Amino acid sequence: MTAQRDYLAGLAVRLREPRPSFDGVSRTGLTDADEAVRRAWQAVEQADVEARLAEDRGSQPVLFPGMSTTGRNVLVYAAATLLAWAVSCGLFTFSPEAGSGSVGLLAWSLCGLPAMAFFAGYFTIAIFGRPRMQTAGTAAHSVRLGGLICFVGMWVGWVLFLAATSLI
Repeated sequence: MTAQRDYLAGLAVRLREPRPSFDGVSRTGLTDADEAVRRAWQAVEQADVEARLAEDRGSQPVLFPGMSTTGRNVLVYAAATLLAWAVSCGLFTFSPEAGSGSVGLLAWSLCGLPAMAFFAGYFTIAIFGRPRMQTAGTAAHSVRLGGLICFVGMWVGWVLFLAATSLI
């Protein structure tokens, strides 16, 4: 029991949770000593199972815990790119210089917003893509993949937007 108490206390520290309390003893009203020992061992075994489950959940990231690292990173960078693309479309649509082909608008849409999308995705993965356990390490950011998704995605989205608006 002492070993299990130490294990649970250490697990709470690694999961950044409050230290469990082991002070209270529950009286069940059992008069049979064999039944009391059997129930105590069941409680110990159940605590071991729950501790292993908590450790497994703690080794997974908060953001999309069931996904692979690459899949999670692609999804986060793609979502950031889509958001930046929507901002770019809004800038183009509502800008008074949209018809004149403003250099500033193009620079923001093809360089500034993709860079902002990349850093938004990077920081999202850094904050929410790491496991809760302190010993599990840091999140894998897939920097090259993220840069490729953000910059190429914005350029392709911009070309598709211009093609769609020229047909209308």
